[in-house]
Amino acid sequence: MNLPLKNLRHSLTKRIKELKSRFRFIQSKSGITTAQEDKLRGLIVLCHAELEDYFESVAKLILNEGKSVWDTKSVANYNFASLLIRGKRAEKSNLDPGTLLHIILLSYESVITGNNGIKSSNIHDLFWPLGYNDEDFDSLLLSQLDSFGTQRGTIVHSSAKKAIQQLDKNSVYKVIDDIIVALKSFENTLLSKMT
Repeated sequence: MNLPLKNLRHSLTKRIKELKSRFRFIQSKSGITTAQEDKLRGLIVLCHAELEDYFESVAKLILNEGKSVWDTKSVANYNFASLLIRGKRAEKSNLDPGTLLHIILLSYESVITGNNGIKSSNIHDLFWPLGYNDEDFDSLLLSQLDSFGTQRGTIVHSSAKKAIQQLDKNSVYKVIDDIIVALKSFENTLLSKMT
C-alpha cells in the first residue's frame, strides 16, 4: 500500500512552520503581552484548522483507495470492507446492493465533510467506520488532541477578556510540535491494517 500519508504530514508540517513564522514574537521572561497573546490565539486556531484538514484528508485518501480497489478488482480491502460493515445504512433493507453501497459511501463522505474538530470523538467518527478502534491509536495523542481541541474551542467561543489562563508561547509550541511528531505513529497504525 503506497498511500501518500507521509506527503500529507510533510505538507502539514510545512504549513505549521509557515504559521509559526507569521505569528512569531519573542516572549519576555516577565510574561506575554496582549498583542502576543492574540498572535498565539490566532496560531492555535489556524493550526487546529490545518490539523482538522489533515485528518479529513487522510480519511478521504483511505476511502478513495478502498473505492479504487473495489472498482478495479471488485474486491473490498480491509478499510472498504469495514465501511460496508460499520457504515450507516439506509432505513430500507430491501435495497439492491449497488444502491446500498452508494448510500453507505454518501453517508461516510458526509461524516468527513461535516467533521468539525480534532478531538478523540472526531477521530473515532472519521476512522472507526474504516476499521480502526479507539484503542488502536496512541492514547497520549488522543489526549493531546482533546486538550488542543478544547483550547481552540475556548478561544473561538469566548472573548480574550474572559480568558482564565494566560497563554505561554513555549507551551503552545510544544503541544503543536508533540502532535505533529505523534502523527507518524498515527499513520503507522493506519497502514498496519491496510491490505
